[in-house]
Amino acid sequence: MRIELFGRPYNRTDRVQWTLEELGLDYTYHILDVFGLEHRKPAFRDQYGLARLPFIRLDGQVLFESGAIMLVLAEHFRNKVDLIPEKSEPGYAKVLQWLFFANSTLDAAEENTTSNAPPSPFAPLVDVLSFLEAKLKDRDFIAAGRFTISDIALANNLKYVHSHLQSFPGIQRYFQHQTARPSYQKIKNQKEYKASY
Repeated sequence: MRIELFGRPYNRTDRVQWTLEELGLDYTYHILDVFGLEHRKPAFRDQYGLARLPFIRLDGQVLFESGAIMLVLAEHFRNKVDLIPEKSEPGYAKVLQWLFFANSTLDAAEENTTSNAPPSPFAPLVDVLSFLEAKLKDRDFIAAGRFTISDIALANNLKYVHSHLQSFPGIQRYFQHQTARPSYQKIKNQKEYKASY
């Protein structure tokens, strides 16, 4: 199967690339210059009209939305590395729950909103982190008792709020544990990644 990843380092593309690396898959990474608006050129816009990153091509078929990509890859290549329980297993629903939590609730959390702020579509980051701290207190993994795509999504998104983690030792421990993985370190040490932030 030919796999092409379109995106840029230090954004949502990272969680898809991390999944590809954990699965040990061969893929071609097309790094697009978003500041030069390369992703809006017809060659790319014609594949995914919204011109957002990342997206992948699996044997020519375009798939977008990072969480959906991660889920498809994990299920399709389960025989290589098991990053998600079988649908019949109780852990499957929990993995999906935390995958979507990471890619929606945490991803959209408001850094400058307090706990007692008026209701908003976006949760205050402090509330999200407090909730997560309680869940991670005695855990090495967020779901299914082992490393899954939900850990990839969660740890990847925590890097964007790393400066807010001083008061959350459980999250810090979890984050350090996950990001010590060789696949994450490989991504982090790409020269393109280092140049992106």
